[in-house]
Amino acid sequence: MWVKVHVTLPEELRTALEVHAKQSFPQECAGLIVLRRGHLWAMPLPVAASSTGFSVEPRVWVEILSSLDRERMDIWASYHSHPGGRPHPSTRDHPLRWTSKRLLILVPRGERIAIEPYEWMDGLDNTSC
Repeated sequence: MWVKVHVTLPEELRTALEVHAKQSFPQECAGLIVLRRGHLWAMPLPVAASSTGFSVEPRVWVEILSSLDRERMDIWASYHSHPGGRPHPSTRDHPLRWTSKRLLILVPRGERIAIEPYEWMDGLDNTSC
């Protein structure tokens, strides 16, 4: 199940996530946070999105993962927005754990975007989500 955790993000990464969420509103945005040589950066994903979900074409996923592998980049987290304001993962977010055990939910809060970090913990009861 997804468990809320504390994560301190670099300000430039936080800003990039906020910009992506605001530009995509009222649709969901989605992306990966990748790590290379100790630096984290946001990589927006090309998605088909609505206000309640998103999808990435399987062929595109393969291309992205192959490119990250070639460039020796690691996926540090996945992220996406919940334009409707739910600050926690839904059951539809469970498959994202196969991309990364870390998930950031971006939630509009007036002019700001709240960033809610979660980590997937295997073996925990999943009845609360």
